[in-house]
Amino acid sequence: MRIARWYCRKGKTTFSLIPDCLASRLPETLDQVEQVVATVEERQAEGVSLEQIAEELRPELMDARSAIRWVRRRVHPVQVVLLALVTLLPGRLGEEASVLAVRKTLATSSALVRLRTFGATYLGSLAPPLGFGPRPRRRARRRRHSQQGMGPDPPAPNR
Repeated sequence: MRIARWYCRKGKTTFSLIPDCLASRLPETLDQVEQVVATVEERQAEGVSLEQIAEELRPELMDARSAIRWVRRRVHPVQVVLLALVTLLPGRLGEEASVLAVRKTLATSSALVRLRTFGATYLGSLAPPLGFGPRPRRRARRRRHSQQGMGPDPPAPNR
């Protein structure tokens, strides 16, 4: 879906208005993301491994690692946001931070879309795909140092 962006001359920044049905920073709708998370929660409760679930959800991917990564990119952020909202809004969303529990509490099949209205004041700080928070910072890669450089040892410090 194409989303219009506008430029604010006074603030010297761009902004856009994303429809409630779309997931931020993912190419799907919130309902599609929620369906993946609900499937993972249901199947893991039955004792099925994440690898098997990922292969069922994305059979077109040749590499199993790619399918697992695709599932994790949807499941983990939603679990983090649900935990934050259940903690921020005690009693309104139930006791458990899972899509299935929130669906049951709200009596709806599209809980993530409804959660945008419940947590409207927190959307700027909540993580994507539900919120519009900042992108996560990339982890700095550690430089791997060799044990010792070539040449003679450095002089020992005077004690």
